[in-house]
Amino acid sequence: MRAFRIGLMIAVALIASPVTTSAHDVVVDQIVNVRVSAASAASATSAASADGGRLVVQLNVPITVLPGPPLPELPIVAADVARNLDVRQNDRSLGKPTIVAQLAADQQSVDIVLTYAADFAAGGLSARLNAFEGTPLRPARTTVRYQPVKGAEQTVSVIGPPSRVRFDPGTLEVVQQFVKAGLASVLTAGDHVLFLACLLLCGASARSPVRLLTALIAGQILGMAFVALTPKVGVAIVPTAALVAACAIVVAGLQNFTQPTLRWVIVVAMVFGVLNGCSFGDVFSGAQSFAGAHPIAALTTFAALVVVAQLWLGAVMVATGRWIEGFGVAGRVVALVIAVLIVHDALHLVAERT
Repeated sequence: MRAFRIGLMIAVALIASPVTTSAHDVVVDQIVNVRVSAASAASATSAASADGGRLVVQLNVPITVLPGPPLPELPIVAADVARNLDVRQNDRSLGKPTIVAQLAADQQSVDIVLTYAADFAAGGLSARLNAFEGTPLRPARTTVRYQPVKGAEQTVSVIGPPSRVRFDPGTLEVVQQFVKAGLASVLTAGDHVLFLACLLLCGASARSPVRLLTALIAGQILGMAFVALTPKVGVAIVPTAALVAACAIVVAGLQNFTQPTLRWVIVVAMVFGVLNGCSFGDVFSGAQSFAGAHPIAALTTFAALVVVAQLWLGAVMVATGRWIEGFGVAGRVVALVIAVLIVHDALHLVAERT
């Protein structure tokens, strides 16, 4: 028990150590602002369709994400932006728009207005976003404000490689999308797998897997909800939460040698769950803008998928742990070796995140 507390104090000391960041390593997004809306009657153009339907896309594009220097002629720049944007309705191209382009007042960006002949009210609109040049420390980010015919304005933000985004998606489409997002996060984020292995794979029969999984999942739900409901605050603490979570894995690994009482292990499981839930919540926040008018359905789907996946992983860990214990002393040695390897990996995570 004393050794367990010593391990806990070591973890606290590690997370209390200062984190230094070079000014040269700070990532600053280059933001391309886009607004998608129906054209007003006063802005009628030759692109109007027979029934008067028009779609207007207004862009403010930093010069630094455009080809050059030197910057090509503005009509060429605007035509290239329109081609890469590739606006579609129900998977059909809207064709060439009417284009107006001019250098913005700040002389550091280009204002572009694209007007398409389209029935805005029919919905099904999509575009290929973020097809701009950036650098590792100055990545391009495209932020779109979309005003549907009914309902509040929606915001979509895309960073990374170009991707096609559908504006104002339906509920079923959102559910399908966030099932994929939840599954991808469970399979790619390894912290929870290491922690579950420490808890349930090593010495599974000596613990209460139901109580431990309940504590872990309850913590994860709290962490996800906190980041999802307070994204500005939540996302800001994610790096620190990831560091503390790695320390918690170290503590969980050490308890395989110290054999603390169950209540202490449950506390560690709950704390790790909250911290790990913040990381899952960060993944959700990054994709939340794609939920359109259905954020509750998106969060419910994402959280449910994470919970189900954790239960499945927990069952696999318990079954594997009891199978290993069936080998007697040799099985116990194998379990302790696994715990040592996990602690080793977790210490590397602590070093990387400090």
